[in-house]
Amino acid sequence: MVETGEADNPDTAPPVNEEGERIHDQTCMNGYCHANNSILDERVPQMTDPQIYRTIDEGGDFMPPQNPLSDRDIQDVIEYLRTIY
Repeated sequence: MVETGEADNPDTAPPVNEEGERIHDQTCMNGYCHANNSILDERVPQMTDPQIYRTIDEGGDFMPPQNPLSDRDIQDVIEYLRTIY
């Protein structure tokens, strides 16, 4: 019998941050931003949490800063991103 680690067991996967998912879906995946491109798929897995935070807060490349989001909102989005990327 082969034992699997916690990462292989879906029962031990981290819970989805529902507020982060809501913000992500409404703010990031709308028709104006990331809904029609794969930039998140390419970049998020390679970025640290502080890099993601700074990009959301200050903007980067062609992305404008998301100033209406609070620190907690950004942290929620990062937690959600870590469950899907």
